[in-house]
Amino acid sequence: MNSSRTMRGARRRPQNHIEPEEEKLKVPQESETTTSAAKDPEEEISKKYRRQLIESQTTSASRVPDKKKIKVRWSLQEEIAKLFNPALEYALVRWEGVSCSISPCPIEDGDYLCTSIMETWPEFRKAGSFRGPTDAGLSFRYNIMLLDTTGMIERCVVSGPGFLMFKLSMKWIAESIHKMIKGGIGTFALKRSVERAILYFLSGHIAEKMHTGHLRSTVIGETLARILEYSGVEVIRRFHQEDDLELKMMTEFLIERFPNAFVNDLSPLELEVLYMKSKEMFDEDAEFRERAQQLQSQGCDERHRIAWAQISKISRERNQNIYERLGIHVKEEVSCFDPFDSNNIKTPYIPRKIESERDEAIRRKFSVDLAALWHALNVVKADWILHVTDVRQRDRFEMFISAAERLGWIVNDGCPYPLSHVGFGVVQADDYERLRTLSTTVVYLVNLLDEAKIRSKAVLVGQGKADEWTAEELEHTAEALGHGAVKYEVLKNNRLTECRINFDEMLNEKGNTVVYLHYTHAQVCSITTNHSRAIKRLKKSKGVDVEELTLKNYEERELGLHLLRFTEVLGEVCTVLMPHILCEYLYDLCKKFDSFYTCVCQVVGYGVVENRKLLLCEATAMVMRKCFHLLGITPIHKKILKLRPGSERIYFSDLTEQQLMELFCDGPCFGFDLCEVALRHNIDASVEIRSSYDKLLLFGIIQAETHISDPSHNGSFIILNRNIDDPLVITKPGSLLSPRDICYCSLSVSTFVKITAKLYGTTYLGGGIESHKDYQKCYPDITDELSSMDDEKVYLNDDAFDVCNGNVLINFSEYFATRPNGGSGSCKLKGKDGYLDLYYVALKYAVEAALEVGFVATCKETKVFGSVMAYYGKNFGYDCCASERSLYNAMLFEIKQPSHIEPGSKINLTRSTLGVPAQYSLIIDAKLHDFTSGDVILSGICEFFVPVDGSCSVGFINGNGCSLKVKVDWKLPIHV
Repeated sequence: MNSSRTMRGARRRPQNHIEPEEEKLKVPQESETTTSAAKDPEEEISKKYRRQLIESQTTSASRVPDKKKIKVRWSLQEEIAKLFNPALEYALVRWEGVSCSISPCPIEDGDYLCTSIMETWPEFRKAGSFRGPTDAGLSFRYNIMLLDTTGMIERCVVSGPGFLMFKLSMKWIAESIHKMIKGGIGTFALKRSVERAILYFLSGHIAEKMHTGHLRSTVIGETLARILEYSGVEVIRRFHQEDDLELKMMTEFLIERFPNAFVNDLSPLELEVLYMKSKEMFDEDAEFRERAQQLQSQGCDERHRIAWAQISKISRERNQNIYERLGIHVKEEVSCFDPFDSNNIKTPYIPRKIESERDEAIRRKFSVDLAALWHALNVVKADWILHVTDVRQRDRFEMFISAAERLGWIVNDGCPYPLSHVGFGVVQADDYERLRTLSTTVVYLVNLLDEAKIRSKAVLVGQGKADEWTAEELEHTAEALGHGAVKYEVLKNNRLTECRINFDEMLNEKGNTVVYLHYTHAQVCSITTNHSRAIKRLKKSKGVDVEELTLKNYEERELGLHLLRFTEVLGEVCTVLMPHILCEYLYDLCKKFDSFYTCVCQVVGYGVVENRKLLLCEATAMVMRKCFHLLGITPIHKKILKLRPGSERIYFSDLTEQQLMELFCDGPCFGFDLCEVALRHNIDASVEIRSSYDKLLLFGIIQAETHISDPSHNGSFIILNRNIDDPLVITKPGSLLSPRDICYCSLSVSTFVKITAKLYGTTYLGGGIESHKDYQKCYPDITDELSSMDDEKVYLNDDAFDVCNGNVLINFSEYFATRPNGGSGSCKLKGKDGYLDLYYVALKYAVEAALEVGFVATCKETKVFGSVMAYYGKNFGYDCCASERSLYNAMLFEIKQPSHIEPGSKINLTRSTLGVPAQYSLIIDAKLHDFTSGDVILSGICEFFVPVDGSCSVGFINGNGCSLKVKVDWKLPIHV
């Protein structure tokens, strides 16, 4: 979806090219919400003609496909591009073959963001058809709405410099999911231009059991191979050719000491003893070491070849058991070179200039790598070659790739094909030390898998499954759970970082673990099994009423959209070769289904009204099973837990002070949250005309800065910022200045906060008469002062008032010395003509809370107004009198008539982020009135305690035929 590459090949139209009806087809400059008016017949004809013209261009362009522009995969973004590309091509009339740049929208008001107008604007500015990017964006949006015959787009707005932010309709999302469950999960498969790929695993040691060093290579490589196979790519799995010195060393030792022995009679254990003895002799005996090295460089006789083949067979058969347990299917291929004949490397002539001159062994290894590459490119005809080894071999592969480029075998054109090195970090123990092998502590992979099965079986027995299941079911489930836990722990971590093995964390039922994934999958399966007949009818039916499937609420929409992004995620995994992205997608899918189940789907009845729920459940089950397959995890259809994860939640408020200090291991996490700002002034005495003024126009800035003892750690946030053209209107002294959304910051015990205010104002009498003679004259003076922000005071004339000009320093080390558990506080900022009262709270063990509030009602025509505020409960230390208590509440939103809110909408909050003391609680207090009668139809509170696991909290405040849904997303500090 990147427009830059496509634009380089775009062809400019002739200057004398004339578009039919060009003047008629220019797009009117309309905003998102255009008032409806009587339809103009000529305008309707123009729209109809324009639609036909654009569709004809799209059809004609598709008749002669350009291979360079054919998309190699299907995804939700490509479905959007089918609508957006022709719309953009016609909006920018003088270009052909443009493609849109579409990416997920970073804010919740949209699903996707199209930035093509801004990216291509410099090229099209010369055409002179548009006044600016915003003008072009409006034309682009107009074309999209004309071409959208399927109802894909629910809302599309032009924001910023021509950016298009849009949301997909719930009806279209449901229809797309219905097509997927009818066609099968293969409908969402990637379509890649690669036909054949070779994937090299890290080969097992010739005489040693597979250890944890092989774990990440096999698991990561198998997942990438399965994703490519799901995309229709033929994948050939092979072992990476490593140094064969150990093999030569063992065969020489065996023939020298036991000339008449048969290697086939050796057990795997005896083979390990043979390796250790030969390694010891190689290190101590110089003559033996020289013979082994000569054997590597000069070749050997038939006895060595037979011994080598037998040793390799024993090692391969022993390792095959591990591969089967891990679900790895590697076919042994005939090597492209003879390891005992240095003169028979099957590769064309390699120029001497790229051979290594340092050491014969390095030169031979380098030649072997190039031989394998030449064989893969010219014999196997592979389009893509992937080597999955640890990151320490990165330099070796960079040299290898550079040499292949110099030979002309591959072309470096910025494409990831045909050669990729998939590096990964080491596997660590629970104490963050590397799991070592060979000469140090040996951690065999078979022992790790056995331990995982034993631990998993203990978890299942603890859940009472030994009494519910047969012994065979318990064994099979324990093996699937244990092996899946090991694989998922490897895959969910970024492959470039270290992976830590901790069975207690891996088998935890909370968080991003395989136990939580299996529980969610079993929960989905219980619904689909109970309604299997209805789901079969849903799959077979062709004329299903769309209204039965249309999604109805926020949870359904979030789950449905996430399901449609499955192919998009697979494309990203294949591009960057990072399997943890798929793990994150699967975990998010489980969380979204959990939210959907909690709020919508706890009770699934029968009839057409439940079709949309069954649609989402079946699609979730299909996508989850495909994710499990791609990750190499065997899905478990039975519930492995007695209780739903999180049903027995532990809260910080239930812990002792000692337990809190242990959880906040790096010391208490302090926080500062500004609640309210009150304006006090004496401007009445300064007004030239002694009559009362109508309002005060206030402009300026209030800013808070945090400073820690370490000067590199500081931050700031804006409390209030109004310029002269957009002043804040104050009608009376003592008015409250609503702070901006983010007025919370974290502190350390040695932190202080500096609050600076520079506020100015002018009075207004009403009726268009201002109190000063020439209001414009003071603008430059005020602007200069606000921009300079220096300590020298600029005296203004009497027509503009210095409401507040100064700063205050709050030392929280002194504050927490007297109030160790935190509490409330206030400070004053003075000016020539007034002052500000600032009310704040200081928090110990602070946790950040992101809030979402939605309004639902049984009647769609219900309209309400009112307010919702937040404060702390459980005897929080508010140090103030009762009359000032409300000043420490955080106003989430306040809507007065004639404004109102309607059901089904997520409310835009004034404050959506708050700091919450973990040892106390957060209380949401709401009061809503009916818009028509003014009667109170909802009044109540909802209390939230901070969970130790940081999981999301959801609560409801119910009223007369309506309710407020409050969602709190807790963000625990990193060190907790």
